[in-house]
Amino acid sequence: FYSELFFPRIRELSTETRDPLLLRILSSENGKYYELIATTACIPTSPKGERLSRPRDLIHPEGKVSGMFLPEDQKFPHGSKETYLKPSRLEVLTELGMCKDDVAWE
Repeated sequence: FYSELFFPRIRELSTETRDPLLLRILSSENGKYYELIATTACIPTSPKGERLSRPRDLIHPEGKVSGMFLPEDQKFPHGSKETYLKPSRLEVLTELGMCKDDVAWE
């Protein structure tokens, strides 16, 4: 389901459909779909959550380099401490390439 339907059509899905499924995957301990998350623009970004980005295009909102960016730059995951800003999910996003304390200048 996820690899054949969900990720290929993620931009077509409403927030109400997309977010619960993606949050469930990010909370999963087996990491089965982490590669798909890492390579797909699927994480909503600040300030409004309308743009989707890959983890490697994101900045950890509490990292050392976060002060270099504004929410309008659309580099931070969008959500609350119960959704994309939950510490355990931020940890997974960091493992999948989100910058926390240094920035790749590519």
